[in-house]
Amino acid sequence: MAPMTAHLTFTVPLTARERHIADLARTQHARPEKSTRVYHQFLALYAVNFYCQCMGIETELSESRAWDVLIRSLSDSIELTIKGLGKLECCPVYADTEWVEVSPEAFGDRIGYIAVQISPHYDKAVLVGFLEEVCEEKIPIAAWQSLESFLDCLEDVPVPQPVASPLVRLDRWLQNLFDTGWEAVESIVAPKAAAMAFRKPSVEPIVERVKTIELDRLGERVFLFIGLCPASDGEIEIWVRFASAREDVRLPLDLEVKVLDEYDTVVMQARSRGTRTLQLDFSVEPGEIFKVQIELGDFTMVERFAI
Repeated sequence: MAPMTAHLTFTVPLTARERHIADLARTQHARPEKSTRVYHQFLALYAVNFYCQCMGIETELSESRAWDVLIRSLSDSIELTIKGLGKLECCPVYADTEWVEVSPEAFGDRIGYIAVQISPHYDKAVLVGFLEEVCEEKIPIAAWQSLESFLDCLEDVPVPQPVASPLVRLDRWLQNLFDTGWEAVESIVAPKAAAMAFRKPSVEPIVERVKTIELDRLGERVFLFIGLCPASDGEIEIWVRFASAREDVRLPLDLEVKVLDEYDTVVMQARSRGTRTLQLDFSVEPGEIFKVQIELGDFTMVERFAI
């Protein structure tokens, strides 16, 4: 077996919000050992979900039994549902151990198992390995396979619906690394439209890109602008703006835009009502995932972002 350094791993930042939710879950259990394990399990769950989102693997985080405190009190496992495929066990690894503990109740009832090493300060997690099958409660980290094995495993499982498109990593935009399909505003948008692309703040620097969206109506296209700017408090200010791809043409009357969090909860929404542009402003913490959902009649499209 190749050493762990040769394996594909993945590092995930853990935000204060995720630590807060994990802490709330921990306080629901009186036994210190159980409380500590629940805290690590929740952070492992979030880390695996973030990784799947980045790989374009659609998950159902809200379907995990972890949210049911009664089930959680009787269970020592924590799983993430991969949409249309099955359950993936999230196995936390303590910072000071070389072993991964897997609950026997998860044997044989999972599409796989991912080991997640939590940092001592709980500010990041590293997905260190994958196993398709497990029949032991204690497995050394060195025995776990590369994450490439997880991706290969999913390819062998029949998928009844399309896999979601990969996450757009906005943190890379701040390093001038842009995703395919997202162009410089001035390269495809007329100067007049580009000039009114954003209500820009005085804070600099700002990064902005644009993508052309084909609507499910003959000849209708819109520009989706995304702008971002680091704020002084460590958060990132985000601007989501829509404009017609044709100059001096208003947006469709019934075009609706929603911003959703990683649990698909709508946090804000707006309807064009025939306006020339439509903009939503908000801020996110590094490590967060959000989605922009576009609806027009029966047409629905979702763009997913991480920062």
